[in-house]
Amino acid sequence: GIEKKSWHVTSDLDSGIGAFQGSRPAPPEYKMPAGDAWPLHRGIVHTFPASGDADKNPYVFDVCCNKAGQLAVSACGPGHAIKVYDRATLGCCAVLAGHAARVNAIRFSQLDSNSLFSASSDSTLRLWDLRSPSPSHSFSAGGKEIWAADMNADGTQLVAGCGHLLRVWDLRTRKVLRNYGDVHTDDITQVRCHPTLASAVVSGGEDGLG
Repeated sequence: GIEKKSWHVTSDLDSGIGAFQGSRPAPPEYKMPAGDAWPLHRGIVHTFPASGDADKNPYVFDVCCNKAGQLAVSACGPGHAIKVYDRATLGCCAVLAGHAARVNAIRFSQLDSNSLFSASSDSTLRLWDLRSPSPSHSFSAGGKEIWAADMNADGTQLVAGCGHLLRVWDLRTRKVLRNYGDVHTDDITQVRCHPTLASAVVSGGEDGLG
């Protein structure tokens, strides 16, 4: 079998997701050429068809993996569904449908491999349990498209870019904890929480600020 701990997952505009197996990280003394990437010594392992309607909906918007070896894919397919693939069998093991518009970002919880959240242009941020086809909760962004979101390190907060507003929800109370409206002047397109510091987050937007 193929050792999967060194897989690299990529997506493109062709409605497919490629899983590659790569070599170990580059040593510190290695000088990577400009525009180059660390070589993948085995090549492509598998291609996942993200959408059943590839000709009309060619875009893959996001991919993410959990610690259990599952790959989630957000593509602009029928029903704006999120597909979850089992890396051991290479088959689709779950389809999460419910968004009314394109799903821009998906992330697995660092604490629970069955927990996934999705951010959509339908102005909702949804929590999913892979053991159920329906979302466990839906947060509203008040009519604003959500382009990016992330969960903090201790799994207690969700942070999302709602237009130019950075909004934080408390997952324990399911209520808005705070809003940051004076950071960006245009849509927030990237949000990342610190992997160990629960109170730290970075954001980037179309205003060129990050």
